[in-house]
Amino acid sequence: MDDMGILPQFGGTGVHDGLKSYAQYACFHSLCNAHHLRELTFISERYHQDWADQMRTLLGKMNRLVEEAKASGAEALEPSQISQLEQHYVEILQLGFQANPPEVIAVDQPKPRGRPKQSPAKNLLDRLATQQDAVLRFIHDFQVPFDNNQAERDLRMMKLKQKIQHFWA
Repeated sequence: MDDMGILPQFGGTGVHDGLKSYAQYACFHSLCNAHHLRELTFISERYHQDWADQMRTLLGKMNRLVEEAKASGAEALEPSQISQLEQHYVEILQLGFQANPPEVIAVDQPKPRGRPKQSPAKNLLDRLATQQDAVLRFIHDFQVPFDNNQAERDLRMMKLKQKIQHFWA
């Protein structure tokens, strides 16, 4: 990432998939909600957890509200509207945590080494909870897109060209 020379000097808001290596850059971070929607669909279909459908619906609603506000010339959502959306977000997270409680280790069992293995649903919940500001940055700042799909499309051809050149080198 440093070889391209963009991220080390970048001072805006980076929208990305949450890869840990992005955290080292001194910019604002926003997480790509298209990635979240895919993960929520998987959790809903694979584990049949209702909170995932509710979160997917809420994120879609938030995106629509932001797009409608932009189209009407607004520069921001109303603070009361943001507060309601964030409250609903937290309520859905609570439902998710109730459906995915932490694993209980018996007192007489030795404590396992390393990080405990978690389900994909619990991993997603932890990310959505601990990085709520980055997930919802798009409702606070209309300059931040809901996802990074456009950036990925813009970079795809350059990466493909690099891959082909590498193959023939």
